[in-house]
Amino acid sequence: MKKKFKIVNKRTTIDLGIIKYSYRRGRHTL
Repeated sequence: MKKKFKIVNKRTTIDLGIIKYSYRRGRHTL
């Protein structure tokens, strides 16, 4: 269960990073 949670947490962090990066890029373009 702990391993599963770790994987999910990692995925969420990566997703947040992508969203943050795309948001920053979009803002920069504007």
